[in-house]
Amino acid sequence: MIATLKAEEQNQLQLVEREEMDDEDDLFEAIDKLINQGINAGDVKKLQDAGIYTCNGLMMFTRKHLTGIKGLSEAKVDKICEAAEKIVNYGYITGSDALLKRKSVIRITTGSQALDELLGGGIETSAITEAFGEFRSGKTQLAHTLCVSTQLPTNMHGGNGKVAYIDTEGTFRPDRIVPIAERFGMDPGAVLDNIVYARAYTYEHQYNLLLGLAAKMSEEPFRLLIVDSVIALFRVDFTGRGELAERQQKLAQMLSRLIKIAEEFNVAVYMTNQVIADPGGGVFISDPKKPAGGHVLAHAATIRLMFRKGKGEQRVCKVFDAPNLPEAEAISLISIPFTRKQFTLRPQTTEAGPLLRSRLKLYHQFFNDDSKNIFDQLKFARILKWAHFAHTTLFTDALISSPGDRQGERSVGGGGRRRVLRKRISQGSKTSNPIPFGGQISTVGAKEEKKSAFRRNPVLGITEEMD
Repeated sequence: MIATLKAEEQNQLQLVEREEMDDEDDLFEAIDKLINQGINAGDVKKLQDAGIYTCNGLMMFTRKHLTGIKGLSEAKVDKICEAAEKIVNYGYITGSDALLKRKSVIRITTGSQALDELLGGGIETSAITEAFGEFRSGKTQLAHTLCVSTQLPTNMHGGNGKVAYIDTEGTFRPDRIVPIAERFGMDPGAVLDNIVYARAYTYEHQYNLLLGLAAKMSEEPFRLLIVDSVIALFRVDFTGRGELAERQQKLAQMLSRLIKIAEEFNVAVYMTNQVIADPGGGVFISDPKKPAGGHVLAHAATIRLMFRKGKGEQRVCKVFDAPNLPEAEAISLISIPFTRKQFTLRPQTTEAGPLLRSRLKLYHQFFNDDSKNIFDQLKFARILKWAHFAHTTLFTDALISSPGDRQGERSVGGGGRRRVLRKRISQGSKTSNPIPFGGQISTVGAKEEKKSAFRRNPVLGITEEMD
């Protein structure tokens, strides 16, 4: 019975994938269809060599650009354009048809519910989404998350497609993809195989990589193109005001190519941008900054998102400009997924007292309970912060500070509780009495003051007997 249900589910998934592939085929017309309209196969091959693989993409180029292709005269270009107009309609359509066309737009989840609600469901295809902000504001981390979420099925708010990643700053980390894929319950190896990565070193190299993407996207289902970052190489290859005009012209050409890719293949383009100081920001604005690229980049982006740092690992995303979204903010958290290796206890002596052994047993029982949520795990981190002593060493980067540290500093002075613990460990102390929860340490000999025969553990909800 169970095997039959699983087989039916697999058949339904295959039918859904076939329907999605059929819908994808309707998005663009292959350039080979020009042969049926009387165009020479050799001329079609010349168009493909120039990076034009669909009739939709052909209509996005000017006749001046097409006549610049070697072997195509003005007469041939006119004939090719007339044949393409018979295959695809690039004229006027009704508002109802435009609304129907918008239904083919896919919104890819960002992995954050707050950010998805801010964007109306996620990063949308057939559009350019720009994310600008200072370093370490979360732009590249969102790009890594989108590399995984794009490969989710559409019924799970994914794109069910591959990802192309153009890296201009050398910040792509495939090892970061692994924990993100595990978080979404996906195979990390399969996820990495569906990511096409290229490292660009000059603005010309970056543009040529975009030209080569048309061949891949016409053959395989891509749903996301990431450019991280879009402006970095232009700021390096063009310096000074004397080259500013040329830089903006080249930048406009590359952005135009990105727009054509997004609309031709129904791909979501996510590009990151840097910020520059704004001397004219005014005295009432603290640390004024504005996105690099000027008006050329501002007009090319469909949706502009501003990222800034919040408290701790929080990142704030604000809709800076969008044609269909209100100006609002969302707070998301960037963190490494919880793994058991982050919280590991290693006894340093076998002469531990009974209280130490009982605590270690309780900690490991709590730690191995898969029913505990992340909030219980954070409480567990607080336990470890309070309860560790000379017999154990804690390997974690997620310690939570507590008022008990300040209490220890007042009683001991200087380094407080942690200094005493380090001193005991370095001296090889074999005392069997651990530091109690919330207990004080005397200044003489760093000995523990016992105030009662029992102590209450508020997090685990137990009462422990003191040695």
